Amino acid sequence: MNDLVRRWDTNQKALVLASLKGGLSPLSPFGKTEEGLVDLRGLQLEEPLLLNELSADGLDLSFSRIPKMLCVRSNFVNCSLRKAKVLLLSNGSIFENVDFSHADISKSASGGATKFIDSSFKFSNLTGGGFKQGFFENCDFSNATLNMVEFGECDISDSVFDGVLNKCFFRGSVNRCDFRSVAFIDCAFYGVELNDCLLSKDAILFKNWVEDCVRICRGAKGATMSDEARKSLDKWCGVWQKLEGVMRDEVIDYQSLRQQEGVEVADEIFAFFKSVAVDSARPLA
Repeated sequence: MNDLVRRWDTNQKALVLASLKGGLSPLSPFGKTEEGLVDLRGLQLEEPLLLNELSADGLDLSFSRIPKMLCVRSNFVNCSLRKAKVLLLSNGSIFENVDFSHADISKSASGGATKFIDSSFKFSNLTGGGFKQGFFENCDFSNATLNMVEFGECDISDSVFDGVLNKCFFRGSVNRCDFRSVAFIDCAFYGVELNDCLLSKDAILFKNWVEDCVRICRGAKGATMSDEARKSLDKWCGVWQKLEGVMRDEVIDYQSLRQQEGVEVADEIFAFFKSVAVDSARPLA
């Protein structure tokens, strides 16, 4: 990586930046990579970069360092930001077949119906991301760090997640996504529909949360469990009742319960939730 950084001089950077800022896909003083991409690897910038209505195809910005990259109505196709460190702020842009693998894009954000299509976030760091509006279609989040990430009014479809999702916020629609290797730790699903999604054996999806919450709170009164488990369940019921009308689908994850309540209490409560999930197919008495 150091060799990729050291090869750039001031004039070479200036020529590339002039093209980018002018909305033109740049040439590289180093030609193309073995993969046929325009070789911009190791580009280091000191100032924020504004890209307005840029159409870029086949750029390789791997190992780049960009303090802030603001993309306004720009298109990136077949590009790479592998192992880059960049604060990505996007408004109405499209990223199609873009490789963000192993990149640090923490605290990045999007709005204006930004689209991420067929893109890889494998092993990337998205901590603190604020994707308040947009689309994620056929994206791969395998081994990504998803900590305190907001997927606001987002439509997420046909994508793969694994590992731990910690304190992540979902509001929108989630369709045909694979969460089988995911532990949801203290995550929130506000008004979300999870359609045809695959969950781990440690997670329970309640599709009719308004009625299921009633079942949970009613059932808690007659359930046989330890005092510690009952106190914990009463606490959860109090929280969920305050969210009535806000929740649509809800995921109860054993790993989250275990982290917050301890193993013995989590075992009791999760067994109770499983029984409610079975009963949720029956009409309320």
